[in-house]
Amino acid sequence: MKQHLYLLAIVAFCIAACGPVYVVHQDPVPAPAPPPPPAPPEDVTYQNFYDQLSPYGQWIEDPNYGYVWLPDAGPDFKPYASNGHWVYTDEGWTWDSGYPWGWAAFHYGRWFFQDGYGWMWIPGTEWAPAWVSWRNSDEYYGWAPMGPNVSFDVAYGGGYAPPTYYWNFVPHRYIASPQVNNYYVRETNNITIINQTTVIRNTTVMNRPRNSRYGGGPDAGEVGRYSGTAVRPLVIRESRTPGERADNCNLTIYRPRVNGNDNNRSNSAGRPFAPSRTQTLNNARPVNRTVYGDRNNGQYNNANNGGSGDRGNNGNGNNSDRGNNGGRGNNEGRGNNDRGNNESRTNTGFPNNPNNQQVNPTNPPVPTNTPGRPFNRP
Repeated sequence: MKQHLYLLAIVAFCIAACGPVYVVHQDPVPAPAPPPPPAPPEDVTYQNFYDQLSPYGQWIEDPNYGYVWLPDAGPDFKPYASNGHWVYTDEGWTWDSGYPWGWAAFHYGRWFFQDGYGWMWIPGTEWAPAWVSWRNSDEYYGWAPMGPNVSFDVAYGGGYAPPTYYWNFVPHRYIASPQVNNYYVRETNNITIINQTTVIRNTTVMNRPRNSRYGGGPDAGEVGRYSGTAVRPLVIRESRTPGERADNCNLTIYRPRVNGNDNNRSNSAGRPFAPSRTQTLNNARPVNRTVYGDRNNGQYNNANNGGSGDRGNNGNGNNSDRGNNGGRGNNEGRGNNDRGNNESRTNTGFPNNPNNQQVNPTNPPVPTNTPGRPFNRP
């Protein structure tokens, strides 16, 4: 009997073993969707700048540069220094601004300091991560905004010497710090540092919308060695609305194509492109009453040097000396403070320094003043 039971058990086991086999099939996890293609930049005119920046400052009719913009950013404001920091991107060192208008004023055009009023911005047509000139020493990186009529070739070819108060210097290891403003060297030390620096000539070429050149800034590998942290580039993404924002991987920024051919034409209603409200310099509200007494504001005699997003290609390249205009005191109601003769300040500029020779800040070269047609006036 037991033998029969064993036999039945073996048969039952064999039948069970030969039964259907069920295999659980799991589809592979789909690959993540590729990021959407960048939004094509839209075409705009200067009217876009006029309208978008009006709530944040004053548009002024300047006799040399046409419409310029004076931001209401406080007396301590300085371009590429206040409320922002450097981020390294796939297009070079880029100024990431905390101002709602930073997408425009730190990536197009040029800046200059108007004695007794503050920093003013001149619109331009070409985008760059930052329109600045870079310098380097054994201890510091430095940068300064490129002034009116200053092209890339001039800024990086040894022919541009911004006034000393244009410069910001920080120790190497802090250049990429989000709190870079905590490490700026005092401006009173700028002359000493400038004499110890050379121009950083790293060049970036951007095919957007045409070949544009700008200063690439410090070498990212070098910055990583100084800071002890590897520098990895953020990817620049296009935004369809004004503004900019950065995260751990991307810098999303509004950077439309500015149509320079339309800047002196009328809009669809037949009215010239212009700010809705403008001031003369006499009637403008000062933001920074400092008077440096600088005669040339870093602007040198270079007839057609404005091709990199500035005004030189539109008949205003020669008009570079604001101090030779017969004295701004007699011209614009600012008393007898003739900017051409006011040389009491010694830290106002330095001459052409292509070979890094010592600077003589008390005797900067005075360019020739040749009248020209303002670029962005109707």
